[in-house]
Amino acid sequence: MGGTAQDGWKISGTMRVVSASGPPWFLLQEPAGLWRLSYDSEGQARLEPVEVKTEDGNTYDAFDAVSWSGGLLLSTFRELVEFDPVSGKAMKSSLRIPTQGVQRLALDGLGRLWIGDDGLWVFSPGSQEARRVDNVLPLENNYILAIGRDPKRPDTVLVYGRSGLLSITVPQ
Repeated sequence: MGGTAQDGWKISGTMRVVSASGPPWFLLQEPAGLWRLSYDSEGQARLEPVEVKTEDGNTYDAFDAVSWSGGLLLSTFRELVEFDPVSGKAMKSSLRIPTQGVQRLALDGLGRLWIGDDGLWVFSPGSQEARRVDNVLPLENNYILAIGRDPKRPDTVLVYGRSGLLSITVPQ
């Protein structure tokens, strides 16, 4: 994929649509981060980069996102960040992640948040603590490249890592 966005940004690599209220949101691989779809006065679609900046002045590049509490939950190198698309404000999430930064996010059919990086963890709804679920072979010591909801089983996610594609079921 290739193309240009507002102000001549060169876009390459992968692009993923993130579902959320308001305009469509996109995550791009290059340049990395969160982008918003808008239209100019002539009705032409354009992508605009969105600066994700918290009140303490930290700026974040988003690597993955899920719809979360009326906004977006973003994964970054340092931590999880909650982004309100209406106000444009971002704040560090109160969820306690057991690793330095998170690369991948997904919600399963039970509303549980799954996070992945150099391991795999799951948050039950309302919980602030993650439970590690990758300490079984063949996921042990596996870098997580992608996580997705299994459309047929609400308690299951599909995880793609160095070991290939795995189906992980964690009963409620």
